[in-house]
Amino acid sequence: MDSGDAKEAFPLHCDDTPFQRCLAWPIPSLKGTTDSEMSLFKRNDVWGTRFTTPDGKRIRKSTGTIDKKQAQEFEDTTKAKYWRVAQLGEKPRRTWQQAAIRWPNETRHKVDHENDNARLIWLNKIVGKLYLDQIDRDVIDSIASTKMSENGCAPV
Repeated sequence: MDSGDAKEAFPLHCDDTPFQRCLAWPIPSLKGTTDSEMSLFKRNDVWGTRFTTPDGKRIRKSTGTIDKKQAQEFEDTTKAKYWRVAQLGEKPRRTWQQAAIRWPNETRHKVDHENDNARLIWLNKIVGKLYLDQIDRDVIDSIASTKMSENGCAPV
């Protein structure tokens, strides 16, 4: 294929200089991916992102920033999390509050459902801002000592 054939095959082509540099070369997009510039959008000075996850779910959310570089970083890390969940089988990281909201809906059949709700409200004061993977033996010991001190018992 000589340079004339290339120009006919690709209407957007490079100039005829040695070590040609293409400014507008048609690049086929990969299935399921979009140009990152198109997936970022601005709404009332705040950047948002929209993309499709590897399993086909559409995501549209605010990045919470007015800085485009920070918005791009937020989008990249969010996409990476969804990719790791879909491709590597990793479980998404959940917060205590997400679990606490879900628990009452899944345990309505329990006899002591109201007691569970009261315990969740009390526990939320201590572990409300933690991720579930951050709740370890030390946190549980802290919860136990706090509960014992509220009840007037000496910690063990």
